Amino acid sequence: MSQTFTTVADQEYRISFFVNHDATTDVPRLTQEGLLTAPGLHQVFKLRNRQVSTADTTSTEQWDTWQKQIFYFTADGTASTVTVQSVGTKAGISLDNFKVEPVTYTTTTFNPTAVYEGYIDLTAQTLSDWGSVSAKWSMVDPESPIVDYSWAIGTTRGGTQLQGFVPLGVRESAQNSNLFLKHGSYVHVTVVATNAAGLFAVLYSEPALVDLTPPVIGTVLDGSEQDSVDLEYQNSDVICARWSDVMDDESGINYCEWALGTSSHLANLMRFTTSYILEDGKSACIDSSGFIAHGARVYVIVRCHNHAGQSATASSDGVVLTSVPPSIEHAYVTVVIEPVTQYAPRNHYQYSPDKLHIAWGGFEDPSGISYYEYMVEGPDFISAWNEVSWTGEHTATLTDLQLVPGATYIVSVRSVNFLGMQSDSVSTEVNIAVQGRPSINRGLKLSWEEQGKMLINWEGVFGSSNADFYYEVSLGLVEGGSKAGLWYETRQTNMTVSSLDQTKEYHITVNAITNAGMYITVVGRLKG
Repeated sequence: MSQTFTTVADQEYRISFFVNHDATTDVPRLTQEGLLTAPGLHQVFKLRNRQVSTADTTSTEQWDTWQKQIFYFTADGTASTVTVQSVGTKAGISLDNFKVEPVTYTTTTFNPTAVYEGYIDLTAQTLSDWGSVSAKWSMVDPESPIVDYSWAIGTTRGGTQLQGFVPLGVRESAQNSNLFLKHGSYVHVTVVATNAAGLFAVLYSEPALVDLTPPVIGTVLDGSEQDSVDLEYQNSDVICARWSDVMDDESGINYCEWALGTSSHLANLMRFTTSYILEDGKSACIDSSGFIAHGARVYVIVRCHNHAGQSATASSDGVVLTSVPPSIEHAYVTVVIEPVTQYAPRNHYQYSPDKLHIAWGGFEDPSGISYYEYMVEGPDFISAWNEVSWTGEHTATLTDLQLVPGATYIVSVRSVNFLGMQSDSVSTEVNIAVQGRPSINRGLKLSWEEQGKMLINWEGVFGSSNADFYYEVSLGLVEGGSKAGLWYETRQTNMTVSSLDQTKEYHITVNAITNAGMYITVVGRLKG
């Protein structure tokens, strides 16, 4: 990565960024290094070379091995180019939260008899098995130039327990990334400046607390403070979240950043940013219109950093954005009619007038269906939507209806999503059959029209106020049987059967069947 920044000549700048291993490479982590170049700066840095330990693990542990790097340079013109790259051609590194910002330090005046407290900018970053200390200072001697700085790191003021004095020349910053720092201890940096006259001046940093534990974020809730609950669904494009119980008892919370993703571990909708976070630092809102499609479940991912450089990440359980009611493109509803005889009902006819068994499906909504409603329209029936007592099955039985025999009813179903948005309705019809079996008015008319051809006529044989019959006709050589193998279904009231042996006696059976499955049987016989 390389970028040119607008700078001011002779102004000092701080470069800070987080770096991590490239998870897509098989190169051993023990060998991974990075290189940073800037005006007057050519610095190789090492990446932490061990797997994440339990002390660093949170709910989204792949983000928990990010290491913060800090470097300083002095601009030599109005434009400065900063480049960061991996060392080697087979492995890359991952960068995040890259910043270049001007810094102003209190410049101390060289005095060998003075004691300088707190004039060193000290940063200590620690993980369970890795520690890094960065220091920056500034000093001038108007009488004799400073020719050398030496720095040391200790656990007490002026101490060298962690690193003895190391000469730096005239460089006014230093870093040691090969330290083991104990949790709860303090880090002190001491700088000794030597001028051309051989005189010494000593600078002492303020202590920095070693904090090996990341912040505790707690629960990330979807929605703003006004929502008061954790949202699961919303029709607004404004995505809000809050994480009010974030804390760090050791070094305190430095800042939090947030991101949006399609899963709790993937910030693929909005990268981590501190933008849009409210003044309390524990809540944020953003208008997502234009870059997040409705129907998706969106997760808010929060990453908080303490003053020791530790970070922790947590995610909400997601909120679904939806602005349209459920779809009925593939929806259906049907009345499941139970047969009352061996004949299945046809053409939406039902014999029972006191109950309806309905089934439906195909309603679709990205936020999910909360419940269903039904309505029955027809004679002596109040048309109103009623909520189905839904237990997860897409069926319901409506009882004690007192439907009118001979009438037609319209049954409709619609769905309601979790935001209360109602779909269009899907309908079907059901016909309530006249009660009772068909009646018999007279017998069959059977005759031979010509040699081997029989005419069977049952016109007017059956009576009913609902005369929409279909018929089963069978012809056999024994009563109730069909030994001759002849069986017919028809809606006609007569038929001719050919190729019969007139020397035999034939038994004829005609069943008149209503659309509701009710039937009556008439039999007859004819000799040759």
